[in-house]
Amino acid sequence: MNDSTNATSETDVLLRHHLYSNINERRRHFGAIKSIADELQRPLPEIAQLYEDILEYLRGRAQVTDFLPILVSKKVRELCRRNVVKKTSPFGQGKENPRERRF
Repeated sequence: MNDSTNATSETDVLLRHHLYSNINERRRHFGAIKSIADELQRPLPEIAQLYEDILEYLRGRAQVTDFLPILVSKKVRELCRRNVVKKTSPFGQGKENPRERRF
């Protein structure tokens, strides 16, 4: 098998395409998601789901969207490090659901 069959593509992970205004923006966010997943050694789909939850929340409130990848990445890292999201499941049993919290 070559690397292209093992690699997860952005179309496999990024499900909410309405969040991205163009392909370049989608790639920039996917790069941030992949970086966080690698850094925290977490599954890419888990990080993508959390990232897109936060992105959707912040995008609706942002006047300037240029810095959203930085802001969203910071929040995802913070939530993962505080162990709000368990490694085994998106929200973990008995853990706070980041979709229900205010960012």
